[in-house]
Amino acid sequence: MREPMTLREIARIEGISHQAVIEIIERALKKVFKALKDKGIKLEDLV
Repeated sequence: MREPMTLREIARIEGISHQAVIEIIERALKKVFKALKDKGIKLEDLV
């Protein structure tokens, strides 16, 4: 199994800024949380 990459490593590989990586992750998480909420699934149901 590979070691997890840092946000800075991802940014370097993708050729974008560290901040851009953070913003992409934040947008993706918001979409996931909205999809779960729309289906009536609570975060604690997944843990």
